[in-house]
Amino acid sequence: MLNVRLTRAILLFFLILTVAGVTGCSVFGTVGGWFSQGYENTVAYFNAYYNAKNLFDEAEAEVLAAQFAAKGKTAQAGGVAAPAAAPKQKFAIVIDKCSNILAFSPKSNVVDDALFLIGKSFYYQEDYVKAERKFTELVAQYPNGGLALDGELWLLKTLYHLNRFDDATKVGQSLAEAATAAEENAIAADAFATLGDVAVAQETNDLALEQYRRAVEASDDEVTKAEYALKAADLLFTLQQYGKAADAYLDVEKNSPPAYTLYYSQLRAAICYRYVGDFDRALSLLAKIEADYRFIDYRGTIRLERAETFSQSGKLAEALEAYKLVDSLYYRTEVGAKAAFQLAELLQFDLDDYAGAKMAYERAATAGPQEQVQLAQRLSSALGRYFTLWKEYDKADSILTIFDADSMWIARDSTGSPIRLEVVVDSLAKKPLVSKTDTARQKPDTLLQQAMLAKSPTDSLKPTVDTSLAAFAEGREVTKGDQPKYRMIPRPDRNTTAASRALASYQLGELFHADLDSPDSTYFWLNRAVHFELDSVNAPRALYLMAGIANADTLDRFGDRKELYLFILSTYPRSRWVEASRVALGFPPTIKTTDVARTRFFVAESLFQAGLYQRAVDSLSVLVKETADSTYLPKSIYTLAWIYEHDLKEPDSAIAQYKTLAAKFGATAYGAAAVRRIPPPPEPPAADSSKTKTGEALEGPPRAGSASAAADSTFKSGGPPAGKAGADTTGLKLLLKNAPTDSVKRALDLDEIERIRMPRDTTRSRRAKESEEKY
Repeated sequence: MLNVRLTRAILLFFLILTVAGVTGCSVFGTVGGWFSQGYENTVAYFNAYYNAKNLFDEAEAEVLAAQFAAKGKTAQAGGVAAPAAAPKQKFAIVIDKCSNILAFSPKSNVVDDALFLIGKSFYYQEDYVKAERKFTELVAQYPNGGLALDGELWLLKTLYHLNRFDDATKVGQSLAEAATAAEENAIAADAFATLGDVAVAQETNDLALEQYRRAVEASDDEVTKAEYALKAADLLFTLQQYGKAADAYLDVEKNSPPAYTLYYSQLRAAICYRYVGDFDRALSLLAKIEADYRFIDYRGTIRLERAETFSQSGKLAEALEAYKLVDSLYYRTEVGAKAAFQLAELLQFDLDDYAGAKMAYERAATAGPQEQVQLAQRLSSALGRYFTLWKEYDKADSILTIFDADSMWIARDSTGSPIRLEVVVDSLAKKPLVSKTDTARQKPDTLLQQAMLAKSPTDSLKPTVDTSLAAFAEGREVTKGDQPKYRMIPRPDRNTTAASRALASYQLGELFHADLDSPDSTYFWLNRAVHFELDSVNAPRALYLMAGIANADTLDRFGDRKELYLFILSTYPRSRWVEASRVALGFPPTIKTTDVARTRFFVAESLFQAGLYQRAVDSLSVLVKETADSTYLPKSIYTLAWIYEHDLKEPDSAIAQYKTLAAKFGATAYGAAAVRRIPPPPEPPAADSSKTKTGEALEGPPRAGSASAAADSTFKSGGPPAGKAGADTTGLKLLLKNAPTDSVKRALDLDEIERIRMPRDTTRSRRAKESEEKY
């Protein structure tokens, strides 16, 4: 029995061995395979997290470098910040890798780390809604985890960017207390600083300063201490508390800041001293940081601020040299372009050197921000136009100055000598009989002849020596016929030249108003234009601008604006500036009634274009009969006559309408055309054979879209066409002469052609804004 059992056991053992050999030991490999698979899965998600973490660190470093450069916190000769597309792509890969960990390894010990990386990646991509969702999930699922406080800190920053300030305040206060209790000083300090940012956004500035102070006290790191102190100083600077801001900037040095933070705080302190008028202290501080070898990469900006301090302190010569130094040393760089731009403003507004300002604006347009480049190009072009208009004005004014001086119009040759007119001698004319020798007459005195030769040796315009001596030698009196005759240069038309001078003055005023931003020069040139009898189209505009300048001037240098507005109303009642003048004087705007004739004319015109000529005539006839005053009345009569003449073939009716139009509205373009359409009288007969179509100026009815359908500006203005009548300036010279004072009053005397030199307001808005936004 034993042998049988033993035999069976042996057979069973060999059977198992055989099966195990055939199956490759799969029965015993199940347990080992399970352990092996678990190890492989652990390594896989750990490697995925490790790679995602390294990629995130690279992308975060690029983002911080770009933010550092955007704030101006890189050396002028330093590298270029990484483009925004590269880190965003890396953050997207990090989100994908960490999402795979959450999906395939939800029980792993790096789930909270993956959530944290996903939230920060969304934060740097500025997708704050998704970032807030991930940080909230991290804090909710792992309230006691190692990343709980970090998650709350980034949740606080995300809520700040989402403008959820109340929620951010609650989270921040709770986080600050928890971090302080856990002795996480870095997190607590960052929480206080973010709460300060929230308070700034809510415009509770005192609370913000307090939060920044607590952030400085809570931090253990010198770099972050300096950063938080700098935030408080920047807030004081924004609040224009420049005295306190200067002290706060100087206090940053106590925290052992890095090189750039120290440079930035010292530079801003110097700017604060400049704003409060302590120029000596500002220059001393600028000289100190300029001499520091650690700030060698920022010397361009330091020297630019030094030049600006000279300019604001009134030391224009030193400022001029300082600006030129920065412009030449840093040409085609941003700081060099800023120096060139400010140099151009100094030359334009303070030194009245428009030629130098034009060159400086051209140099400023080579680099710098796009807005500054475009402004520099526009100002350079405006100054170029100024010189062109000045030449036109000076030429016309010079001609009018010497217009009546005949001696100035004598033609001269290449040597400058006047060109005489050759007198043709008539040899056939009978010569008077003169005795060759008169023994009774005393001989001429040779000394007297020499004296007369030397009478006026320098007077080239009145060379009367030769002919007068000849007369004297002949013993007769010097007459007017003995004066020599010269070739004269033809004079231009006086009225045309005067109109050119007035127009050039007006255009110069418009240039200073629209492009060069100089109210004083604008008033000066517009005032000259009006005194020079500017045409009636541009004169109301010039007076309106002058009144606006007088209204805006707080020093009351330009007189009473109301008198100018009233002068526009009384002298140019049909000008388009009348309504604006009425509103400026406080009168209610005029309610314009609808021109019914205009609507009825277009209805009749549509009938005419549709070929319904009789209906068009009936409609136009009613319009002419029922309309007493409308700009469309002469146009309607002309259209009615045209239909009679060309479409209905009724010449008698057409001529009757033409005569009516010529009699009532002869001063308009349609009235002039009607005069040409009226046939001349039948006599004399020769006139019939040579009759030409002189009335074809308007070859068709005023159809829509045609040239003849253009509105008649002469009729609309209710007077003769522009330019045909001089502007009525009766009483204007007396009005304007009593208005301005000081240097502007001297300019009204029109004795010399020069610009008004007014002291520049050093707080110009553009310069002040640029200085405040420089950093």
